[in-house]
Amino acid sequence: MCLLASTTRSPSVAMVEHQLEYQTGLILPKSPMRNDEISNIMNTTMEYKPIASDILQVLRSLRDSNPSLARKLGNSQVDSEESKHNLLDDSIDYWNKYQQLVVLDQEELTEIHLGGLMVRIIDIRPFLEALDENKISLCTVDFGGTDVGMDNFLLGMRGVRQRTWKKLYLGGCGIGSRGREGVDDLAKIITLCPELCILDLRYNDLSGEDMEKLENSLTKDCKVSVLYLEGNRLTCKGAEAIGRIIANNGHLRELYLGSNGIGVDGARALAKGLEQSSSLQKLYLEGNAIADEGALAFTNVLLSQSRTDTKVLQHLYVDNNGLGKDAATKLGRALNSEGLIGGSFFG
Repeated sequence: MCLLASTTRSPSVAMVEHQLEYQTGLILPKSPMRNDEISNIMNTTMEYKPIASDILQVLRSLRDSNPSLARKLGNSQVDSEESKHNLLDDSIDYWNKYQQLVVLDQEELTEIHLGGLMVRIIDIRPFLEALDENKISLCTVDFGGTDVGMDNFLLGMRGVRQRTWKKLYLGGCGIGSRGREGVDDLAKIITLCPELCILDLRYNDLSGEDMEKLENSLTKDCKVSVLYLEGNRLTCKGAEAIGRIIANNGHLRELYLGSNGIGVDGARALAKGLEQSSSLQKLYLEGNAIADEGALAFTNVLLSQSRTDTKVLQHLYVDNNGLGKDAATKLGRALNSEGLIGGSFFG
């Protein structure tokens, strides 16, 4: 079943997208809590849930090596007897008083979420060293919007023996704006995470040249199945590299490329990659000016795959791409859409 997004998003989709972006630190909530509301939450007595000593060591290493996080979380002890369990740092409530920063599964540390907390991470190495020392295997690491440096990240990762991360969120960290070395280090980090299946690189000022540097790490032995790249500067050159990734990464199922200035030729490069893909099921291309010519490239590939029963793409989102009614109709039919909405988009 094919779906091309209409110009009006459903409330449920908008809510999910808003929640995802807030969690990864890329936007602020539209109605932030007032200081008095935050104080009320912090002063509310909660059930005391102590953290195991090895996990506490890991969390303290992250906090104590990053002043911004330490200031955000506040002191580890207070004078008030009634609320001391809330604010002692050996309690889960201390770490999760603003958002769910720490996720435990059967008393084991599985996820860290700093995205949305609005803190800056300047040194991640003590945290990674503590993870390795205590033999803790994380599943999800979210540093969205923390400006964590890739050089610092790489130095820490090289000392980690248990590289079991499956989800890595680095959206809004300015990786591309820090020069060539930042992207080179990112490519090495990806290679050091062989189990990675979700990778978020949105809003990182990544260029087409940067995407070429990441191509090998996202292709060879790469298990990434969901890749977020919205809001970068990939242009046609980046789309060419991504086309090759689509063709050669047999695990990639979802690809998010909104607002990257891909253009007509970039769309053709993506369509060429899609022609050889055995896995890509969802492709998001909102706001890339692919025009009728770019849509035609996808139409031809999809029709050809339909004839040979090799089509795997199920969802293609092309809002705000300047498609005319005829081009959109043909693309919708190639994707087996059944209806026309808003003159240009199918559902």
